[in-house]
Amino acid sequence: MSQTAAVNPLADTEGGDEFKRVLVVLVLLPLLLGVSARAFSALEASDRYGVDLSRALPAAPRWPGAHQMMADLKSRLENLDGIDIFEPNLGLLLRQHMESSPWVRRVTGVRRVFPCGLELDLEFADPHAAVFRHGRFQLLDSQGEILPMTLKKSPVRPPFIVVGTHETQDRWYAEAVREGVAVLNDLESQSKSMVFGELVIETVNVSNFASKKARRKPEITLGARPSTGPATPVGLASPLSIGWGRSSHHRLAAVELSPKEKIQRLEQALRARPALRGVATVDVRFDRALINDIKRSD
Repeated sequence: MSQTAAVNPLADTEGGDEFKRVLVVLVLLPLLLGVSARAFSALEASDRYGVDLSRALPAAPRWPGAHQMMADLKSRLENLDGIDIFEPNLGLLLRQHMESSPWVRRVTGVRRVFPCGLELDLEFADPHAAVFRHGRFQLLDSQGEILPMTLKKSPVRPPFIVVGTHETQDRWYAEAVREGVAVLNDLESQSKSMVFGELVIETVNVSNFASKKARRKPEITLGARPSTGPATPVGLASPLSIGWGRSSHHRLAAVELSPKEKIQRLEQALRARPALRGVATVDVRFDRALINDIKRSD
């Protein structure tokens, strides 16, 4: 009596493999649909992002006082609570909102993180220079724009900008410190000169910017000392004053010597008077450096 072998639908055949794949899809599909439905249902029911928006910020820069800057940006970002994560103009809104902060030069990236998170890439306006006034340091960015922070200890190294006895942060003040930073940038462009091996520039004094004090005096002067001498305490005048004039970015820069030419005049003075010992002032605005010795009492 003949017997018929039972057919196993799960046998290792092409048909069996297809049946397995269909079975897996039928089992997993309801699970996936259920998870997605619950996620989107929770998102729809919430009128908030559902995450701590401060986590969208990148890591803080490493300079003293940066934590205060990050606290300001965190507060600014939290003001956007309630915007829909699916807002089509979300990137544009975030860029406009964050770039209105003086601490943010540019928002370089906005990324959505499922289901309702955000990550931002920011180009910070880091401190580049500082104004010393009233015993504290007012921070400035690389364009000379005033940053909303003053500190007892500067996160940047000298030269510091000096504004004299000017009390208020008015239009003159803003333009003067911007010009001071432009002079700093001019000096940095000539950093390979032998001048900076013999002298240390400690201050950029802008108190006569726009001839505020005297029309015939340099608008900008540099405070300096010999590189072998002790540092001048902050707030006191350096032993050597260098008449510099305007920066290369000033609207009247065309009638000035270039930064390179001014440095060359200073090099000539240093060759004639090593380390400028006994010199009170040097004016480098003209064809020849004008040197004035320290007046000694008899």
